[in-house]
Amino acid sequence: MRVSYSPQRPTALLGPETLPGPFSTASLPGPLPGPFSGSFPGFFSRAVAPVGILPPQPTRPYDVIVVGAGVAGLAASKRLRAEGKRVLVLEASARVGGRALSDNKRFSVPIDLGAGWLHDPKNNPFLPFVEKGGTAPANSMFTQLLFVNGKPATAEERKAFDRVHDGLEKALQREARAGHDVSAGALLDKKERFASSAGAVFGAFESAREIDETSVMDVGIFGAGDDLFVKKGIGNLIEAWGKEARVKLRTPVDSIHYDEGGVVVRTKTGEVYQATTAIVTTSTGVLASGAIRFTPKLPSETSAAIKALPMGLMNKVIFEFDDRANAVFAKIPDNTGAIFHDDDGAPVAFVLRPHGKNMAIGFVGGENAWRLEKLPVKDLKALMLGKLTSAYGPTLAASVKASTVTQWGKNPFTRGAYSAADPGKADARQTLADPVAGRVFFAGEAVAGPEDNGTLRGAYRSGEAASKRVMAQLAKDARKVRLPHHPALIAA
Repeated sequence: MRVSYSPQRPTALLGPETLPGPFSTASLPGPLPGPFSGSFPGFFSRAVAPVGILPPQPTRPYDVIVVGAGVAGLAASKRLRAEGKRVLVLEASARVGGRALSDNKRFSVPIDLGAGWLHDPKNNPFLPFVEKGGTAPANSMFTQLLFVNGKPATAEERKAFDRVHDGLEKALQREARAGHDVSAGALLDKKERFASSAGAVFGAFESAREIDETSVMDVGIFGAGDDLFVKKGIGNLIEAWGKEARVKLRTPVDSIHYDEGGVVVRTKTGEVYQATTAIVTTSTGVLASGAIRFTPKLPSETSAAIKALPMGLMNKVIFEFDDRANAVFAKIPDNTGAIFHDDDGAPVAFVLRPHGKNMAIGFVGGENAWRLEKLPVKDLKALMLGKLTSAYGPTLAASVKASTVTQWGKNPFTRGAYSAADPGKADARQTLADPVAGRVFFAGEAVAGPEDNGTLRGAYRSGEAASKRVMAQLAKDARKVRLPHHPALIAA
């Protein structure tokens, strides 16, 4: 599917009064490619109702143009506006939140199609925004249950898996503390029977890439495990948190021209905006694709950093079952993680009974996710349902009442799930955070530190950090004599 863009169509301005629910009633100009397949009647067929139209280009330029209204973009814009800066936020899609997205229609409870956990709850900046009692413990390592070739693991099999998993975890932490930025896969004995599934816990299911393609620094320091589900959905939480931001939706950026005088941003809908600085929060997948052109070209070290932080892929296959499955799920504790090891294939993972419901959220990651995303949706659902029925019996196959599949790799606004540093390239995150000519700043999960990479908290902190760098630059510029316009750039 393609997005149908129309420069003449008024673009909704998102403000605090425009979010009575997850989405309101203004129709999109055309079908929107989303992170999942199939039709979602009423879910993506609606956008925020227009309550006002952004005014024409002002004679005075903005202080900052923020590209992207995910967590990093929202965090940066909120901080800058609080400091009294003139900020314009441009978002390519029809909603805010980026890779945080809740499905409020298909299932009996909100289910997150993107970001699913609040990692490191004690230090997570979003936990204060969750209502009391609004979270539930959910270990994101998936290792509570183990199935081997479709059957519950024997005591011997479980012991063998734990030995490989625990040994790898200790080795990763040891090498990361020592600052050894090498391939995480180099620490895994591939001859072990459970090497593929133990490796996937830290590779495909954590970095969303194969463990051989993952830096020790990304997975050895990253804080995950004792995490939280948000009962009303993380996507809904982020939408509510960012609702006061004013965002121009359905406005993908085409190019950014920068020089010592400022930036000029051109959109694919034909608009031109001028600012002193720009904060770019799009994914490294979008940046690497060339969807946004930079003039002049980005410095070689910035381009190399983007290349060294490719997008991994993690997709979900989600099922809800009717009352015929009660007997199965009554025996499973809420939010139980499970690894399904296959001696002859790639492992997959599930969270079983999320939120106490007769549900299973399946996870496929890394190369397996890219391969399976090419399958017809019905075939992928059948494959994952087959894993569950082999473990719990045929009752589940007959009792499916709702299901969906995410496809973040096909989403043109993300082109993957989240970034993962190539082995030996963990410092690329800091390089990408370095300002370009004092005009272009980058933020997002790809710019986060090793303990935060690929997370909402990392995106938030990077947005805050970028806003501080911009504030410093604006203060520096204020001490200089500047021209108010850049007619040569506008005419370019």
